[in-house]
Amino acid sequence: MQMNSKLKTPFLCFFEGLFIFLFFILQYNVSDILKIGNAFPPLLAILVFICGFFFGEAHGLYVGLISGILMDAVTVDSTCFYALLLMILGFFAGSIATHLLNNNFGAALTLGGTFTAIFFLAKWLFFYVFKGNGQGSVYLSSYALPSYIYSLILFVGMYFVFKFIKKKLTVK
Repeated sequence: MQMNSKLKTPFLCFFEGLFIFLFFILQYNVSDILKIGNAFPPLLAILVFICGFFFGEAHGLYVGLISGILMDAVTVDSTCFYALLLMILGFFAGSIATHLLNNNFGAALTLGGTFTAIFFLAKWLFFYVFKGNGQGSVYLSSYALPSYIYSLILFVGMYFVFKFIKKKLTVK
């Protein structure tokens, strides 16, 4: 659904860059703050989806690319996995939200849950199934599932923060 209003793009890019930096620091440097048991949400993946959902394909694509490059830089054996995955997920989140869905909370939660599940399943396939690591079922049951549920809980709060930012950065 296209809107007739325009976003203040320089301010939006500033806020997206700020959130990328903040979430990267939270995810990789002070991760014990957000960790509950084995569950830890992929903050940058959630950010990519929300930017694509609220601001369109281009923003989802470039936030996904930047976030993915940062994740690949600190992850062993990822070989551009996160850059490609997050870029594709960000683009499709923006495309689906723009052309197929209404911009409401139910659609965002459903699509966000689907994309978060795709993120965890792709990570499982790439790091456990294709590489022959025998701990795939342990990853799914003790890390991916609790992290998925935790991600959905954090997604709710992030949805309303970004909805507020979009409202403030929209010129009518």
